[in-house]
Order: sequence, then C-alpha cells, then structure tokens
Amino acid sequence: MTLEELRARIDAVDDRVLDALRERAELVEQVGQTKARTGEPYYAPVREEGLLRRLAAANKSRRPESS
Repeated sequence: MTLEELRARIDAVDDRVLDALRERAELVEQVGQTKARTGEPYYAPVREEGLLRRLAAANKSRRPESS
C-alpha cells in the first residue's frame, strides 16, 4: 500500500471516530437531561470507573493503555 493510500485510510478512520464521538456527545447530553429531570447526581464515579475498566479490557491494541 502506498503512503497516500495509508493516509486515505487513516482519514476514513478519523471520520468514523468523529462520527462516533459526535453520537456519544449527543447521548451524554440526553443522559444529563434525564438525570436533571430525575434528580439523579450528574457525576457517577462508579459508572466512570466501570467504563474505564471495560475499555481497558477491550483494548486489543498492541500499544499499552499508558506509557
């Protein structure tokens, strides 16, 4: 594969990542609105910790989570 082809594939991945982040941000906004209506606290440290553990476990990259 040429350098230009590799860069084009990276650009396509970047576009998908941006779409996914945009969708996630919209969902987070909906969660915030729901929590405001129900009186639930906005910050959920247990949820955050679980999310980070799940993502770290799902990481199949050859690169470590931290350096």
